[in-house]
Order: sequence, then structure tokens, then C-alpha cells
Amino acid sequence: MSATVNPLCVSGMAAMSWDLPEEIAMYRRTGTDLVGLQCGKVAAFGVPALGDLLVAHDVRLGYLVHGFTAHPGDESGWARQISALRTGASSTPVRSAPTSSTSRRAPRRT
Repeated sequence: MSATVNPLCVSGMAAMSWDLPEEIAMYRRTGTDLVGLQCGKVAAFGVPALGDLLVAHDVRLGYLVHGFTAHPGDESGWARQISALRTGASSTPVRSAPTSSTSRRAPRRT
């Protein structure tokens, strides 16, 4: 029997009012190494600074949260929302989660 250690991913909903450095430091203190962050908070903090902050705290970005605000029938509004999301996703540093070949595994018992 073998076991795989899976990373923990936490949403920042409880930390919405916190500054990004406080939020990242809290994740590190709690041992959380894979997180989701709000696009607006990342944009306000700055993408290059986020990369440095993540590395300094050894925290990985798993996903970005972006709340949609367009009305369902507003095609141009949706186009703007999707464009903003793509811009954030393509310019945000993502430290990927380990793949099955690189993840830590417990010793196999026989």
C-alpha cells in the first residue's frame, strides 16, 4: 500500500480584507503552500512583486479568482471580463504543483 502527499489548496475568501503580504504570510504560517488569490488584489499589488512575495514565503499560486460582473446578455461586458481574466492568468507567476512523477510519496509497505 502506498500513500501520496497532496498539496493543500486554500481559497482566500476569509482574507478578502487583508493586504496581500498579510494573506501570504498567514498561508505560510499555517503550512498552506498552494493558494488561490483574487485577481483584483493581485493587480493592485503588482504582478512582479507577487512573484517575489510567493518565493519569499515558499507559497505557490494555484489559481486566480475573478468575480464576473457582466449581465448575462451583455456580450461586450463578457468580452471585457474574459479579456481581464486572460490578462491576469497570462501575466501572473504560477509555481506549479508537483506532478505525479515529482510528488513526494510515502514508502511502500509490503
